[in-house]
Amino acid sequence: PRPTLFPYTTLFRSHSVVLYDGEKYYNDKPTHSHDMSVECGNENIIAFDKALTSQDGNLYINGEAAQTADNYYVLPAGNYYLAENVSLNGDIYILNNVKLCLNGKTLNMGENCIEIHMFGNILSICDCGATGTITGAHCNSSSVSALLMVMGECKLYGGTVHNNTSSDQTDSTSAISVYGGDVKIFGGKVIAEHDNAIYTTPASTSSL
Repeated sequence: PRPTLFPYTTLFRSHSVVLYDGEKYYNDKPTHSHDMSVECGNENIIAFDKALTSQDGNLYINGEAAQTADNYYVLPAGNYYLAENVSLNGDIYILNNVKLCLNGKTLNMGENCIEIHMFGNILSICDCGATGTITGAHCNSSSVSALLMVMGECKLYGGTVHNNTSSDQTDSTSAISVYGGDVKIFGGKVIAEHDNAIYTTPASTSSL
């Protein structure tokens, strides 16, 4: 059996190296790895081993088409990073525990949104580059609609969440709506051009 190791421990065995980031073993250090933190340092390294790309508005994970359900792209538990600027033609559902590094790139949601459903589903966002952004112009008739819909939990360590809906829209145009969920802002920016950056319902919690 494998020994118990602290996060991102290097184990030498018969001249081979095994890396463990607290969740998974690796034979080699992944190309994209750092803390989930404001600084994206090297104290509690996470291996971001799922590369997000897009083609013709469709989402790909490590070169494979992402799972879809009812016109939503589903991100199951895992550690993701933007390998390039990504533009999508559909919403994203966050399931379980998802960690995302913006990597200095842009995730353009167009007129779509990212939804974190129910407690136990967590989206953590960091940016090891200087310009990582989630942007879009999501707007509909719901008072809790936003670019990032939080019914579970969201932790923002870095990057920018920017709803760039134009001024002629009259519906909700917040960047983040917290609908009975929880949002924690440790770093980064939240911007809405023509509305509150963060909208919370009475049953929600937020900390800045």
